[in-house]
This record gives sequence, structure tokens and C-alpha cells, in this order.
Amino acid sequence: MQNINILSATKCIYNQQILAFNQLILTTLNTEHYQHRNTLDILFDESLRLATSTPIADPCGDYTWYLFELLEQAYPVSGSLLKQRAMPLVGGENSAVVIPKGEIASKYVLQNNHADMMIGYANYMHKLANENLRFHHFPPEFNIKATYSAAQLSENVITRLFFQFLMSDTAKRIMYQHGFLAE
Repeated sequence: MQNINILSATKCIYNQQILAFNQLILTTLNTEHYQHRNTLDILFDESLRLATSTPIADPCGDYTWYLFELLEQAYPVSGSLLKQRAMPLVGGENSAVVIPKGEIASKYVLQNNHADMMIGYANYMHKLANENLRFHHFPPEFNIKATYSAAQLSENVITRLFFQFLMSDTAKRIMYQHGFLAE
């Protein structure tokens, strides 16, 4: 909604609506090493390489850095080390790892040994369900929620119909099928 608010300073917005939500998740390879460990134990393990998206260049990186700030408040020592340990490998203009077209970053980074774990968006869990990866949910107090919104900038018929479609049950089902949350 922040971008829509910024946009409204220079454009007429005829309609705006929240479409869906997403959240962050920690992904690792599906090995015994991660089987009986909680998410924060894995995240704070300094022997593991942590990959992230690039802050400022990629919203997922921004959300991840916000997560680090929350963790730092609750766990000052371990939390403060996260930004130092994190390797922003993807999402930036000069990223260290180039993700091939059609690949999902966490799968590519982990399966090609660029890192041991990666923080990314939870909606990819559905696409990666059979890829020998394990997904670790953050505790509720650290559960960052990304909000996806739409703004209608024109009143022409096609734009209005498209916006109505985005608000429809059909569109909501499609977003849900791709791992996005309704709330």
C-alpha cells in the first residue's frame, strides 16, 4: 500500500485493494541435519551459510533485513550477527549468483551449494514441494507479512474489468493455488 500512497501523490487512483499476502520462510536441503531443529536454531547456526535477496534492490531482501531487526531486538547477540553473515546472493543488479530463467532462487542456490540455507518467500513452497528441500516457518512473533495491492489508474472499461477480475473469487483461487495467502 505504501507504493500506492506514493503513486496517489501524482496520479488519480480510482480504486485500490489488497490482493494477497505472503510471508518469509527459511529453506534448506531436506537432510537429516535439519530434521529435528527449530527455525531459529538453524538460522543462528554460525557454521551455516545464509543466502538472502539483496536489500533495496529486491523487496524480499528488504523484508529479510526487517526480520533481522526484529530478531536483533529479541536476541541481541545472535540477531546482530545475521546481517554480517547474510550473503545477498540474488535480486540485485550485480548479484553473485545468476539464477537461470525459470528457476526458483532458493532451489538453485541450495542445490548448487552457494549456501546452506536461504530466506525467501513462502509461496514458492508449493512449486518446490518435490525438490528435496525442507521449509522452516518462523515463529509468529517474527512472521513478516508482505502485502500485495493493486491500484486502478484509469476508468476505461478494460481497466475496470481487469480490476474487477483481480477482486474475484477466481483470481483469489489462482493466487491461493500459487501459494499466496488471503489473510
